Amino acid sequence: MSYRVITAKLKARTAIHIGSGQGADITDALIRRDTAGQPVIPGTAIAGALRALLTRLSPRLGGGTCQALKGDPASCGCGVCHLFGDVNPSDELGASSQASRLLVFNARLNGKSATLIRDGVGINRVTRAAARAGAVKFDLEVLPAGVEFDLRLELRDADAEDEQLLAAALAEWQAGRAWLGGRVARGLGAFDLTGVKYGERDLNQPDQLVVFLEADEPWRQVKETSNWLDTRIREARGRLVDEFDPNLPVARRWVSFEGTLQALGPLLTNDTVHAGISGFDHAPLLIQLGDWSHPVLTGAGLRGVLRSH
Repeated sequence: MSYRVITAKLKARTAIHIGSGQGADITDALIRRDTAGQPVIPGTAIAGALRALLTRLSPRLGGGTCQALKGDPASCGCGVCHLFGDVNPSDELGASSQASRLLVFNARLNGKSATLIRDGVGINRVTRAAARAGAVKFDLEVLPAGVEFDLRLELRDADAEDEQLLAAALAEWQAGRAWLGGRVARGLGAFDLTGVKYGERDLNQPDQLVVFLEADEPWRQVKETSNWLDTRIREARGRLVDEFDPNLPVARRWVSFEGTLQALGPLLTNDTVHAGISGFDHAPLLIQLGDWSHPVLTGAGLRGVLRSH
C-alpha cells in the first residue's frame, strides 16, 4: 500500500466568488469560509469541476462514455466513474458500485486577502434597461485577482489509467482552462494551475508507516516523482480514439478570442467600494484594491452588450 498525493497552487486570474449560499447586511452573497473565517474553496466544488471536465475528455481517451449521461441508473464502469465513484451508487446486495479513488480536499487561501463587494443589476431584455422588479439590484462578495489557494488531491487504489485521466484534467487547468465558483460565464472564477507535484510513500515499510502516522501534514513527508504530469500526459495521448457517440457531450475542440477594445471617448464605469475610498462620486472597477493602473471591464457588462446585439 502506498500513500499518493498531488499538490499544486490555484492562482486566480480574475476576481472569484465561491458562494456560501448566505447573505448578510453587508452583501447579498457571502463567500465560503472555514471555521477560522478564512476563505476556502470546498473540495466538492473542485471535484465537481474536475469530473465535469473529464466526463467530456474520457471518451476521447478510451475511458468510455458515462452511462449516467444516457439516463441509465445502473452502476457505470466508465473511466470517470472508476476514478470519482459512481454517479448512482447502490447499496443493494450484489451491486457493483464503486467509491471514489480520488480524495479532494478543501483548497485553503495562501496568505491573507481583503474581500471586495461587486455590484450587479438585472436587465430587462426588451427595454435593454435596468429591470424595475423588486430586488433587481444585488451585490456579492468577491476575492480579487491574484489570490492563491493550496490544492491537495490524494489517490487511493488508483491504477495507471486513473492517473492518466486525472493528469489530462490537470493539464487543461495548467493551460489556463480552469473555472471555479459562481458567475464564471460573466468574467469571474478563472484560475491558473501551477506547481503541480506528485509524491508517494510506501506504507508497507514499518518505518515509513511510523513516519506517516506521526506527521501532522503527511503530504509534506513524501518522495517526489519528477515530471509525473508530463509522463502521464504522454501516456494518455497514446490512448486517443476517434470513434465516439456524437450525440453525447464529448470534448471536441475549444476556441479562444483575444483582442483590444479602444475607447473613442471618455469611458465611465463605477465601483462603489473604490468610489467610497477615493472620495469621487464614481470610480472605475479595478483588478485589485488600490491598483489604479489596471481598471476592469466586467464580463457581465461585455456579455450584456454582445447579447443585446
